[in-house]
Amino acid sequence: MVGLVVCYIIGSVIGTFGYFMWIGASRLLNVPEQLPEWEQAAGRIHLFAGDRYFNSSNLNAYQHDALNWSDGRIGCGFWHDLQMRPELQPAVIGTIQIFKPVHQKGQIAVILDNSVLDSMGLSPVGLNSSAQDLVVVENSGILTS
Repeated sequence: MVGLVVCYIIGSVIGTFGYFMWIGASRLLNVPEQLPEWEQAAGRIHLFAGDRYFNSSNLNAYQHDALNWSDGRIGCGFWHDLQMRPELQPAVIGTIQIFKPVHQKGQIAVILDNSVLDSMGLSPVGLNSSAQDLVVVENSGILTS
């Protein structure tokens, strides 16, 4: 009788250990499939207020509901432009890591608050070409129809 109890306990321990090994191995082997290139986000947006991260749309790295480029309250430029003008750093409110298009992949765009620049006595920052293209498309009504 004692032998049966010992075998039951040892069998349970070995079975539990085997189960966890099986689950671990299956999770390692079943990696999630990556989305096709045309469905992947064009950029990764990081807004410092609240430390929030967003994926942009799959067509434009600057397109997200949290960013309103058309009202002029925010502007953008590339990080290397910010390095040449360190006086703009207090106005940085976020960054965009660009994945698409390929010729801009790896670049970092900075998002600047124009009201902070105005209060510092500096001129507001405009938009770079990709953000400007997005504003033109949004104002034309193509996206709403």
